[in-house]
Amino acid sequence: MCGLGLFAFLRETRSSDLVEPGMWLIGLGAMLSIVGATCLATQARQPHPVAPPHRGRAALIALWLVANYPLAGVLVYQSIDLLSAVVLQVENRSGGPLEFFRLSGPGFHMEEAPFPRAGQVTVEFHPSHDGVLTYDLRLQSGELHSGTAIGYVTPGLGFQTSFTITPAGEVISGD
Repeated sequence: MCGLGLFAFLRETRSSDLVEPGMWLIGLGAMLSIVGATCLATQARQPHPVAPPHRGRAALIALWLVANYPLAGVLVYQSIDLLSAVVLQVENRSGGPLEFFRLSGPGFHMEEAPFPRAGQVTVEFHPSHDGVLTYDLRLQSGELHSGTAIGYVTPGLGFQTSFTITPAGEVISGD
């Protein structure tokens, strides 16, 4: 239960400080599942039955421990998915709306048109292969700007960053 709570908090805040304790708790849950499976297997092979109330309670505890195993697997899979995502927060501080703002990268394409004045968008994606993340934007005056937003992205290596669009049409990294 502690692992679930920590995972939910990690999912919402994306706090990298919680990754290690969360993985330890999930690992502990997986180990408890093995203990539960062992308890079930040894109880099933006992030649003489234990007192019915104790046997039923022990079986329920063992089943509860075994139920942790698939849950731990799902949480580990979700954690890997969460930690391998590239999360970008883009903020328009150009002083006016943009006709469009486009991000393109390896296996990823996103366009926001029109992009409102003082607007903000959060983008999450998983790169399909190594590559560069580029941007294109058109200011309200009609000026077209393009460039490299992130010089290198790769599958499995997630991070968070923010970008600000300046009045000159430049995209500046906040991190």
